[in-house]
Amino acid sequence: MDIIEILTWAIPTGGVGAAIGWLANHKANRAKADKEAHDAYKAMYHDLAEELRTMRTDNAELRKQMDDVSAESSRLRRTVNRLSRAIESIQSCPYREQCPIRNELTIEN
Repeated sequence: MDIIEILTWAIPTGGVGAAIGWLANHKANRAKADKEAHDAYKAMYHDLAEELRTMRTDNAELRKQMDDVSAESSRLRRTVNRLSRAIESIQSCPYREQCPIRNELTIEN
């Protein structure tokens, strides 16, 4: 028996064609699945990058607002300190008994 006859009898022609077709189809399906996974990850990373850019912009805006609030707080602190010194200086004023501001600052129950 010749080896060709054995192969012809053991592996029919349709079986070899089907095996080659399955192998090619399997590789194509695997490549398609890999591409879909790659595209999904690419979209996810793109979305994350956009979210990060948005957060950085929001963070910059919040820092600017915090700086504005800090400046306003400093201004108010200086104003309150100045007012406090003015009120304390009333005690040393020779006209404090007739001072209209002193009467306004007096706490009445």
